[in-house]
Amino acid sequence: MRVSSTATRLAIAPGASGDLTLDVVNTGNVIDGITARIVGVPEHTVSSHPPMLPLFPDAAGQITLTLDLPQSFPAGRHPMTVEVHSRQVDAAPGYVNVDLDVPLAPAVTLASRPELVRARRTGRFILTVTNRGNAVLDIDLAVHDAQKTCAISIQPRALSLPPGVSAEAVVTVRGRRMFMGTDSDRALVAEATARTVSPWEAERPPGEDGVIPDGQSPSGAELSEYDGVLGAGPATDLVRPGVVPAEVGVPESGAAPVRAPEPLTEHIPLTFRQRPYVTRGVLTALILLAIIALWAAAFLFGLSKVFAGDPLTKSAPASFFAATPEQSGASGAAGAGSTAGGASGGTAGSGGAGSTSPGAAGSAAPGAAAPGPGPKGLGTGPAPAGAVPKTGTLPAGVGGTIAGTVTAASSGDPVGRILVSAMRVKADGSTVPVASAATQADGSYQVSGLFPGPYVLQFSAPGFTTTYYPAATEEPAAKKLTAVAGQVTGDGNAVVRGLPATISGSVDFGDNTAPAVTTVSARLLGAGSGTKVVIPDVKTDAKGAYRFANLPAPGNYLLTFTTQGYETTTEQTTVTGGANRFVSTAVLAAGAVQISGSVTDGTNPLGGATVSTTVNGQQISTGTPTTGQVGHFVIDNLPTPATYIITVSKQGYGQVSQVIDLAPGAQRTDLVIPLLAGTGVVSGIAVGPNGAGVGGATVTVGGLANPPTTTTLTDGQIGAFSLSGLPVPGTYTLTVTANGFAPQTVPVTLTADKPLPPISVPLTASAGTITGTVTGANGAGMAGVNVVATDGQKSWPVVTTSAAGGVPAGGFTIAGLPSGRYTITASDGTGLSQTTLATVEPGSPVKLAFQLKAGP
Repeated sequence: MRVSSTATRLAIAPGASGDLTLDVVNTGNVIDGITARIVGVPEHTVSSHPPMLPLFPDAAGQITLTLDLPQSFPAGRHPMTVEVHSRQVDAAPGYVNVDLDVPLAPAVTLASRPELVRARRTGRFILTVTNRGNAVLDIDLAVHDAQKTCAISIQPRALSLPPGVSAEAVVTVRGRRMFMGTDSDRALVAEATARTVSPWEAERPPGEDGVIPDGQSPSGAELSEYDGVLGAGPATDLVRPGVVPAEVGVPESGAAPVRAPEPLTEHIPLTFRQRPYVTRGVLTALILLAIIALWAAAFLFGLSKVFAGDPLTKSAPASFFAATPEQSGASGAAGAGSTAGGASGGTAGSGGAGSTSPGAAGSAAPGAAAPGPGPKGLGTGPAPAGAVPKTGTLPAGVGGTIAGTVTAASSGDPVGRILVSAMRVKADGSTVPVASAATQADGSYQVSGLFPGPYVLQFSAPGFTTTYYPAATEEPAAKKLTAVAGQVTGDGNAVVRGLPATISGSVDFGDNTAPAVTTVSARLLGAGSGTKVVIPDVKTDAKGAYRFANLPAPGNYLLTFTTQGYETTTEQTTVTGGANRFVSTAVLAAGAVQISGSVTDGTNPLGGATVSTTVNGQQISTGTPTTGQVGHFVIDNLPTPATYIITVSKQGYGQVSQVIDLAPGAQRTDLVIPLLAGTGVVSGIAVGPNGAGVGGATVTVGGLANPPTTTTLTDGQIGAFSLSGLPVPGTYTLTVTANGFAPQTVPVTLTADKPLPPISVPLTASAGTITGTVTGANGAGMAGVNVVATDGQKSWPVVTTSAAGGVPAGGFTIAGLPSGRYTITASDGTGLSQTTLATVEPGSPVKLAFQLKAGP
């Protein structure tokens, strides 16, 4: 196969088409089918006629290739290779080289999205620039403002676009700030100026190494499908380097490229519609609103002035109030003219209206002014019927009355002596006190002489929380009551709350010396609708005192005293709001008990003996029977707690006494009192080291088979004792023993010629005492220091005290110590201590002195 073409160069303008005719000769021995294609241009731009050329052996034919170039086909000389193929497998393809010359056809378009922007100060446009030509374009963008009122920025300002490529730029327009007015259009013109870049510049763009990355144009944009024919892509091997047609402005010698003489320009109008912050419509609306507001304010101000005046204090007709008679030289009506027929005419002066007589002729023309000016013109006639004073409180029955009952929130009972203040509500909503009253003992009240209208009631008293009708604690939350002239508004019932109250007092346990505790309970009385409360019980302290705090008040309380061994006692008391109530001492009673037993002669019951004692200063006596229950006695109805001295005597037997201590509610029924024959009596007193009597000591007579025993008195003449019925004559020993004292034995001798005078038995302490002081480094007494005495088995701790009652500061006393040797240690809370040894014996106390100081 042989291929040839008469054309070696083909010139086609962008958007046009051209034909290339090939002469083909079949040099083979068989019929062949010939096809052709052009290497170097896109396949879809090439068409073949016919698509396949059939040839007999040694036959010749032609294939016409039509090349349709698009508008964006790159300008310049493009070497093409025509490849001709045979259908024979072993036949080699044929090639024909042809140069395609494409002249320059630059074109650019400019569009904006949007074309009109409405904004307050800043607007943005998107400019789209498209290279519609066949050469690389360097494009400069600009926006012109003929009015010079806006600041304009473009990003990016310069573009480099290959053929068929579009790019966008952002135009930011910023105008002066407009606060008010109408929309203002800013006319702008966007301009794109494009210059053609020669193929040589497209192949070798400026840069550090002059190399354009694959797939990019000189501006960095993506290459189109035609870029390979220019040598900037995968098809660079098809371009003959250094060969650029002269039509594009580059000489074949490779001299520097030149630009096209005239650049392309494209214009598009832009409109920036700047709107103010406050548009004319908004401004108009604001003006209208201001006019309406001013009108409403004036209207409200006028109405407030009209209604601000208290309607209850406005002037009433003069005939409504009593006139004050005064001496006047004028006769007839003063301050008003008089017309025939009794009709009043003219204008009243500043005084009240006078009086006329029906049918009487007037002395002045109608409308004439009264002769008297102001108050001096008051008439001398009586006040009209039903007239009331113009100032002060209205008389009862004329004004309105508000009544009700005040009860306590604590118990629901009525509360007296509460101040009820009626405060009239003025037109502006404020209140002013106009009248007051106090509640009676049954809680009722009445506030009279009130002008008609709404009122707020205030209830107050010392010890109570100020309350507003009906039970509000603040005036804004109060309900209003309306007073009606000549009527009683009787629904003014209110509830007041008192401040918490306190009840305190004490309990008297009588002669009981043993510790006792009383449980005191308090119960709020009242049949009202108050809230039921539970009040915790309290117990008395060591002194018998008790106290209830935070009790609901006012109220009546029932106090109940419960003590073991005593009868239950009740007492009622009343407290007001915030009161501190001191209740009188509650005296407890344990009930009547009895003392019973038997009297013997030492062996057998003894009848005919007299048994006596003293109850509340009155002596009570009974005797022992001689038949039946011989020697038995009973003394009943004895109050407790108390101490009783039971004295038993009989002619020929002498007398014996015994002390009985009865606890609350306790009784003795097992007494056995021996009464020995004889008339000897031994009496005396047991005294301690300080000379005071020692009560409760046991006195025993020695020297008898059944020695009588008695106890020294603990009341009255403390320490006294008496033993009777001792055989006379005789010698006996009296032994007196008492806790804390050493036993003391005294010999006595009874003779028949004279009685034995009272004897004194001195008792000495059986235990020793340690006293002393603790001082600091400065020698001053130290209070609150712990002092402990120990014998190794038991300890006796005490604390030093402050100076009081003759005891120096830092003094201490440890009493009741058995005889022996002790270790005494004094220590304070800081770690300072001092220890010493002492021997304790009954009698004189051991005196010590400690000094606590830091260091050796």
